[in-house]
Amino acid sequence: MSAMKSATHSPADRRAATATVAGDRHVRELAALAGLLLGAAHADGFYSAEEAVAINEILSQYVDDDDLPASVRRAMTAFDRATFDVAAAVGPLTLRTTRDREDLLDLVVTVMRADGVLQPEEMAYARAVAQAVGLGEHVLDELAAEVDEVDAAERRLDEGTGESVAALTRSLEP
Repeated sequence: MSAMKSATHSPADRRAATATVAGDRHVRELAALAGLLLGAAHADGFYSAEEAVAINEILSQYVDDDDLPASVRRAMTAFDRATFDVAAAVGPLTLRTTRDREDLLDLVVTVMRADGVLQPEEMAYARAVAQAVGLGEHVLDELAAEVDEVDAAERRLDEGTGESVAALTRSLEP
């Protein structure tokens, strides 16, 4: 009996068991993150190809071989915007610090901005995520200000580019 006990509790067995638990936790967290990102993509009622690319790029950062675990892919396929619960989705995530929470919110906003348009419904979703992870209103106010700054800079760039193209076109006319 003691030989059997020592074989099942060897350091290698304990490391393997710990790795399995850690691996299972990683997969659960990855599935939760995928759900939150899909929620962001669907928040405005449209799921664009740009949002899909953003989600895949983000999730690929968390897997070694760029291949999502099958259970995560199944969870993504089964995603249902109508029944999705933000508060339940953040439960499996290990968010120890304010920076972890802010990083999650940044990922959510990255997906929402991927299609080039940030809708009021998407900001409401970001607010729900921030609330679910315990971030205060000031974080969302700062985020909204940053989004406004980026949008204004992009508009100026687009306007400047349009003016530059128009000037170039005029200069090329005979």
